[in-house]
Amino acid sequence: MQTQARTPIPIISTGLVTPRAAEINAFLREHLSSPIVQFHKPPERYTHDLPRAWALATQAAETAWSTGRGAELLAAGARVAVIIGSSRSAHWPESFPIPGREPDLLRLVNTTQTALAGHIARHLRCNGPRLVISSACTSATAAICVACDMLAAGSCDAALVGAVDCGTAPDVRQLFQHAGLPLAHTPLECRPFDRKTQGISLDDAAGFFLLTRTEFAAPGKAATKPLAHIVAHAQASDPRDRCGIGATHEALATCLRKVLTDADCLPRDILHLHAHGTGNPAGDVAELAALDQFACDNFPEPLRIFASKHLTGHCLGATPALELGITLACLNAGISPPIPGLIEVRPTSQLNFHGAARASAQFSILANFGLWGTAAALAIQK
Repeated sequence: MQTQARTPIPIISTGLVTPRAAEINAFLREHLSSPIVQFHKPPERYTHDLPRAWALATQAAETAWSTGRGAELLAAGARVAVIIGSSRSAHWPESFPIPGREPDLLRLVNTTQTALAGHIARHLRCNGPRLVISSACTSATAAICVACDMLAAGSCDAALVGAVDCGTAPDVRQLFQHAGLPLAHTPLECRPFDRKTQGISLDDAAGFFLLTRTEFAAPGKAATKPLAHIVAHAQASDPRDRCGIGATHEALATCLRKVLTDADCLPRDILHLHAHGTGNPAGDVAELAALDQFACDNFPEPLRIFASKHLTGHCLGATPALELGITLACLNAGISPPIPGLIEVRPTSQLNFHGAARASAQFSILANFGLWGTAAALAIQK
């Protein structure tokens, strides 16, 4: 398991791009009144000639960079890393035309796995390390964990970190169908943790965050006031698990125990746990068993659970970025919304799926898992 001693990492700004932005914003306004996070819809057609994943990532990165006053961080002498998570969308598609006078050289450069991080760093003049991390459906969370480690170690002063993936790509849908995974025909048919769920709802997304070392978020520095802090993070994997579906999720439980300990918070201080919750029946059953055991071992009262893939869709490795954005909004408002559309919740002994207002809550937990037994979790403090 990978983890790092507690070093609060300020989250300065967000850039969240999804075709479902209007629906997510409406949900947050309904339940939170004035959410601090805004989701953005991609235009019908981008003005630049980039593959869809690169266009989504560029829009999201630009939004986080501008609202977080990234250019001022550079002017203040910050070394800014670019760290991107993606399960399958970070390289330039071989069939997509490359503009320029040296197409052969550009094709060589653009089809490397680090190409998208290089593109974002060059576009925004970021001068620190640049990485692309692929960790299946935990790619965004894994990228954030790595960014936190680098910031805590002093390897960079700020990090533009996020993820992008396109779940609506025809080959992705075909792969899910060939694997026998149920796919919902409409978003409303995807009901995480409900017996009536019709399966997974796929979509595209990109989400970025500007993180800094604490001293760059202090008054008088270039960065704006933090939205929240990442106070604990962990990654783990199960060497026995290859599919991540119907598994015991011991790696997920390991991450949850670690972030709860490292965050140094009491159960009553936690607003909710934002779960992975894909809406796939087999995955939901196994995840609930792991979450229920975690709650039974650590919480005297039922642990509130929230899931949002009915809103965001399953955007592969980029989904945790959208989930973190929703987590920030809920934590700031002190409100845990109900999971909409639940008809028949699967039985558990120590989990609570009903929303509630808890203004005193200072922490939330975000947890994800994916193929090849990967798992990751974050603890966020208001």
